[in-house]
Amino acid sequence: MKKVFSLLLSVSVFCLVSAEGTVDQKVTFAPYGFVKGDMYYVSGAAKSWAKPSLTCVQVAAKDDSLAGEGIAFSAQHSRVGLKGSGAFGSITMGGLVEVDFFVIAANTNAKPRMRLAYAWCQPFKGFEIRAGQQWDLFSPLNPTTNNTNANLWYAGNYGFRRAQIYLGYTLDFDKVKAGVQVSGGEGAREDDLAANGGTWLGDDNKSGIPMIQYRGFCNLFNKAIIGFAGIYSTFGKDKDYTSTGFSADLDLPIHNFFSLKGEFAMGTNLNNSNIFTIADNKYKKIGTVIDSTDKKNMGFWVNVITKPIDFFNLSLGVAQEKNTTDKLAIGQPESNFTFYSDFIFPIGKYFSLSVEYQFLKTSHKDADDYTTNVVDLAGTVTF
Repeated sequence: MKKVFSLLLSVSVFCLVSAEGTVDQKVTFAPYGFVKGDMYYVSGAAKSWAKPSLTCVQVAAKDDSLAGEGIAFSAQHSRVGLKGSGAFGSITMGGLVEVDFFVIAANTNAKPRMRLAYAWCQPFKGFEIRAGQQWDLFSPLNPTTNNTNANLWYAGNYGFRRAQIYLGYTLDFDKVKAGVQVSGGEGAREDDLAANGGTWLGDDNKSGIPMIQYRGFCNLFNKAIIGFAGIYSTFGKDKDYTSTGFSADLDLPIHNFFSLKGEFAMGTNLNNSNIFTIADNKYKKIGTVIDSTDKKNMGFWVNVITKPIDFFNLSLGVAQEKNTTDKLAIGQPESNFTFYSDFIFPIGKYFSLSVEYQFLKTSHKDADDYTTNVVDLAGTVTF
């Protein structure tokens, strides 16, 4: 893998040097994004990112004082970004940075949060280099839902964002395009270790090996994109344990009347790599005991969109994740299931009103199942 990276980077440097003396066009940036306000009604107890909050519900929970239920208002799902491009002879380059205002609560003073920030360069046709925080190659698609900061994580969607170096090459055969993508990046998150008496250096860093992701894809007649991806990360100075996974993705924008996309994925210890599953972390401390069991999961999501008329769009989706860990302990989350429907009413080109209904059922091994219903009313303007 290191030899592949070195070779491709050497080719890129050669192309840059050979372009010396050509016209240098400045990279210019333009703003984009959307402003979105939401009102949530949750019929039963629920949690957002394992916290008792209603702003991005992911699982149904036990109906007690520790779980959220009721009504909440928020504008934290709004996003603002800048993207641009320029050229140096035949070489194109550019960048993108995007922030939102997310906090796991219906708070007024949400702080800006970096979502994406990367630079890119295309030294020659079909080949692209990116450096910075970007979406994973593993499970790369996102569902069409109002619940943007829940995003079906813990319910069948897995890919997240992380700092990485990306290399991609695409071959264009007119009606068919095929490509391969590979990246090396940060394997986990460490921003809570210092608060718990640890250090800012994570076990993924100590391993000396970056998280490796790879994906192959095929675009047929500009109508269907099929992809297969894998992920590998190892932890600890002595490579004590690993995260591994496989995903398949399909994007099928056939017509305004019917557009389908979805993913299937499975893996081991993915939560340790900052990929969110109900299977939780290996080596998580439960009371005074450290759970050293390998955590396994399997999940899927499917989303259908139809736009029968200009002023009405409909999105329907279903998703489920199963905890397939061997000898799962009693009371541990066993599955998380959801289906949702979005009724979207565009008003002109840039504004829309929408209402989303979502049902969630969270089951536990030989224990209680919990269900909840979420209704979200939203107004969105894009730019």
